[in-house]
Amino acid sequence: MAKKLLIAVFTLVSLGAAAQEDKGITFHGSVQSDWLVPQDDSSIGTEHSKDAVLTNTYVDLMMQSKYVDAGARFEYLEHPLQGFEPDFKGWGVPHIYLKGKIDGADLTVGSFYEQFGSGFILRTYEERSLGIDNSLLGARLHVDKVKGLRLKAVGGLQRRYWDWANDNWVYGADAEINFDQYSRKMQEHGIVWTLGGSWVGKHELASDILISGTNYKLNLPQNTNAFDVRTQLQKNNFSLLAEYAWKDQDPSFDNTYTYHRGQTAMLSASYSRKGLSALAQVKRSENMGFRSQRSMNGVSAFINNMPTFTYE
Repeated sequence: MAKKLLIAVFTLVSLGAAAQEDKGITFHGSVQSDWLVPQDDSSIGTEHSKDAVLTNTYVDLMMQSKYVDAGARFEYLEHPLQGFEPDFKGWGVPHIYLKGKIDGADLTVGSFYEQFGSGFILRTYEERSLGIDNSLLGARLHVDKVKGLRLKAVGGLQRRYWDWANDNWVYGADAEINFDQYSRKMQEHGIVWTLGGSWVGKHELASDILISGTNYKLNLPQNTNAFDVRTQLQKNNFSLLAEYAWKDQDPSFDNTYTYHRGQTAMLSASYSRKGLSALAQVKRSENMGFRSQRSMNGVSAFINNMPTFTYE
């Protein structure tokens, strides 16, 4: 019998929510804490742990108002659950932000998450059950003032567990236009047509990577650019998406420090109605691993996130 015992997993949501509603200010919070008491069991070959108790604990606090939002997250991972990378160990407040909103625009300073298109060249997100948090620490601007047009701009340093790449900057911009907002006929026929484009750049200082079997160092680019174009057409229950992205030379651990350019393409068609849905996709990807630190492996430091190419 396995003696790896899960003691407690609990989440408390909306602690002290909706205070000072008369002033349009609300406070929200949540606590998630997973606990494990490990025991050695030679019969099944359990991994030995020197800690008596393992825990991943997160405390989120948020404030929302008409013009200003703010939030912070405390994480206690000094004794992380087994299966997480060693760099996951630590504790502190790695996520804190302040967001100002006014008349179709908002500006966030601090930690934030963002995605351009399908995420081919930019997707920062948190998935704590998998040990993923590749947020950016910097500034993000959203502008939605012009009817049918949405603009985004981001820039900052990327989180890798408890560190930020101080010399490795990630920055970019995205624009998306919704044509049906300008056409009454398209609206009458239930047609939604969007066209979008994105650019993401990475600045990373050259590091000492030697050519195998020699004393020669690779001449590594300090700046790498990636681009994405996409269009989506929806009519009633039918949707068609086409997207293509490409990337400059980006030698890294993932591609064994080769100088090939990267590219990916996807064509996706879907149909859904009550009781029936169908999805058909064609995808191709080559050399599109995109990290803020070229020497990293594992699940950390990814700037983008490629959609899965198989389904369970």
